[in-house]
Amino acid sequence: MKKNLLISIFIIVFFTACSIKPRVYDLSTKAISPVLNIDKNIPTFEITNFKYKPNIKISQHTTSMLGCFPCKADGSSPGTLYAEPISEIIKAEVKNAFNEIMIGKINKTCQLTATIHLVGFDIMDGDSSVDLTYYLLKNKNTIFKRRVKGHYDAELFDPLARDRLYSKASRNSVEKLVNQSDFLEIINTKCMN
Repeated sequence: MKKNLLISIFIIVFFTACSIKPRVYDLSTKAISPVLNIDKNIPTFEITNFKYKPNIKISQHTTSMLGCFPCKADGSSPGTLYAEPISEIIKAEVKNAFNEIMIGKINKTCQLTATIHLVGFDIMDGDSSVDLTYYLLKNKNTIFKRRVKGHYDAELFDPLARDRLYSKASRNSVEKLVNQSDFLEIINTKCMN
């Protein structure tokens, strides 16, 4: 009886300790496939200050868990805990995507910022999602604002690296933003060097 109790306590402590260890996210700038589906280049601008404003039950280092039976549809079910703040993870992925299409010297008068509303992983099918509101600023005044949701529809047995889980959803968000004609018009007229 005592032996079973000790074994049970050991198992509970072992699995609890393993489940709360923060995962390290690869913030490198290496490209990830597929290439962006964008046939335009844009002027280079600064990417600054991303803010993560998730549901109140989610911390600044935690993503949302989606798709499971007890998961809440509003994204308030905590998912993976990361060592890095989620705002830095998504900022790095967005920056990586923009670096593929920006040309020229950096124009410090224009900056892109974002508010991140949701970063989620669907545990039933492996899909990842991001929901951001992008702000394009010129001399600290907002000249463009758009909410864009990025989604990566994972295939069965998808070889997506778990160290860059939100790269493809972030890239999808950037594709949707850059393929909007009003964004392109503003960035090409107001953010040229």
